[in-house]
Amino acid sequence: MKIVCPACRAVYNLPNHRVPDRRAVAKCKRCGNAIAIDPSARPAVDERAPAKSTAASFDRPPVQQRTVSADTGRSDSADPEMDLAAFIGPKADKYLAIFKQFEKAGRFTPTWHWPAALVGFWWLLYRKLYLWAAAAMVMAFIPLANVIAIVGFGLGANYLYYRHAQRKVGALRTALPDANLGITLKLIGGVNRWAMMLGILLGGLGVAGMLVSVWSGGFL
Repeated sequence: MKIVCPACRAVYNLPNHRVPDRRAVAKCKRCGNAIAIDPSARPAVDERAPAKSTAASFDRPPVQQRTVSADTGRSDSADPEMDLAAFIGPKADKYLAIFKQFEKAGRFTPTWHWPAALVGFWWLLYRKLYLWAAAAMVMAFIPLANVIAIVGFGLGANYLYYRHAQRKVGALRTALPDANLGITLKLIGGVNRWAMMLGILLGGLGVAGMLVSVWSGGFL
């Protein structure tokens, strides 16, 4: 019996004699999402298989689902890693390597992200984490909270982005399990390049203003 994770689309082969008699929930080894096991979907039981415990467990690593595109001859984005790469966009290899650390640990693991620490609001806006960007803006004007934001976003930005990407990709892949979502994922994911340009522009204007103020003060 094949069990498919609704979040990351990992596929597990569960022997018929290990399928529980009643509905059960198992944990995906790839993303940690809960997977419902419905015994009514079990194919005919092989009577030659020895009776064993009905506990839901997975003995094999996930098998990636791949379909081949008629245009490119390559497997489409049914591959979870390809889905994430399309969603991330710029520097996908860097983020995928960090995401694998979280998947291996199965929990939050501190990592450091300099842009998120130094310009948290602009980086969060750049990566389309809008709610967190709003929180960063509010915290920037609160004494002590702004210091906490620098450390917090520096240590946790990669994990925030990992969870954000998993939720967005998982929801879309669940709705359209067999579609080639490369273009769609690039549109809903990727980056806001205007945020980078606007941040640089405003930062440059701020530095120019300070220099003018210092220069003017020297002649007063």
